[in-house]
Amino acid sequence: MTDLLARTRTRARAVVAVGPLVVRRRARRDAGLLLGTALLLLGALLVALALPRLVARTADEALQGTVDRAGTDAAAVVTQLVGQQPAEAIDFVRGHVEQVWSEHPTLAPPTTVVSTRPFVVGSPSGDVIASLVMLDGVEESRPTVRWVEGREPSAVPADEQWQTDAPDRPRVVEAGLSVPAARALGVDVTDGPVTLRLDTESSGRIARVTGLYEVADPAARHWSLVPDVVAPVPTPPNALGDLRVALYVPFELREDVQVVGANRALTAVGTSFLRTDGLSVAQAHGVSAALVALGVRGQPVATNLPAVLDAFDARLTAVRAQAALVVVGIAATAASCLVLAGGLLATRRRPTLAAERARGASVASVAYRAALESVPVTLVASALAFAAVTWWLPGATGTVTVALGIAAVAVTAPVVLAGRVAAQAWNGRRVPADRRERARLRAVGQARRLVAELTTLAVAAAALVSVRGRGLVPSGGGDADPLLA
Repeated sequence: MTDLLARTRTRARAVVAVGPLVVRRRARRDAGLLLGTALLLLGALLVALALPRLVARTADEALQGTVDRAGTDAAAVVTQLVGQQPAEAIDFVRGHVEQVWSEHPTLAPPTTVVSTRPFVVGSPSGDVIASLVMLDGVEESRPTVRWVEGREPSAVPADEQWQTDAPDRPRVVEAGLSVPAARALGVDVTDGPVTLRLDTESSGRIARVTGLYEVADPAARHWSLVPDVVAPVPTPPNALGDLRVALYVPFELREDVQVVGANRALTAVGTSFLRTDGLSVAQAHGVSAALVALGVRGQPVATNLPAVLDAFDARLTAVRAQAALVVVGIAATAASCLVLAGGLLATRRRPTLAAERARGASVASVAYRAALESVPVTLVASALAFAAVTWWLPGATGTVTVALGIAAVAVTAPVVLAGRVAAQAWNGRRVPADRRERARLRAVGQARRLVAELTTLAVAAAALVSVRGRGLVPSGGGDADPLLA
């Protein structure tokens, strides 16, 4: 046992002895070639690490834009149940949409819209279609308006409001108009409130316009739920009026709206949009699955987010397939260049390696010294590339498989090629003296190489035919398509 350990130590010492000293001397002699190889490796690693992260970040940004454009299709929507009374329906919708929002932080604070069925309203400029609209939300999403003329609507005194025991009194609600709507309708509240009759055929319902407003943030997404609150909206051809406007009523006056909207359809809809700040593709899919699960469990939550994501994923898969082609192509080219650089380095050192073999050095010792040279260079280049990409694209994620493949080639190519040169320099192989035999052996080697090249071309042709037949998107679930690459 002692002899075995001694022989093992002797063999190990024969392989690794003075390895660092020899490597330093060789590196100084071939510093230019090593530096060029390191720069090539660094550039290839930068591309291999940065491109997947750029694709992932671009996909997230594209998804955020898609969600913004989708509007309510990419939101959680809660509607009232059939047969609910107005007060019950409003509280039902508010409670459920706020519960959904509280359970899913990726959703934005909700907005509840309560509106009546449209009235035909007579105005100084003609008949228009108008609805009483109220908006409510939690503190972060409560729609706000700025009153610029007149005053904010308030509750109608009880002695002026319609009651069961006083059916001759009109149903009255105070409301506001947007500045563009007031301009289009010819309403001026400078001298006091303006009365608009709801339903021109009767005067039983009255909207008293007390003030004009401007929305605080016209770009806020909750205004897309009720665009007529911001400005008049043209009506379709053959409608009863040329414009559709909203008579905005603060949510605190909901009782007056219920009185005026009695016997009319009063609908309540709660909407919670998807947050787009920092939204990723994975997060959007998680929210979509959660909302669908709520609907399956019987919750009154509906969303078209799965359809929006399916359409987005179809385009994203094609983009990722093409980006994978670029990454793999660059990686393959870089790996080939690294192999050529390793071969050039081994060829330049052929006399030295042959001399080492003649003095009794093993192939393992030659490979070990080559590894002492390639491993540190690869580690330094990898660390620099990873640090640069992390600094440039903080927070982005992407695959590192291609980069690991390039690094593996950079480590192993010099080792294998140096060992091959050393093995060929002193392998005891005999060369036939007959010229015809040497020619035959040379022809056999050329035939083998030709077969390998033709096989490669056949695989490439088959891949091309396959890609032309099925398109650029891989049939499997992965992003990278081996045949396309």
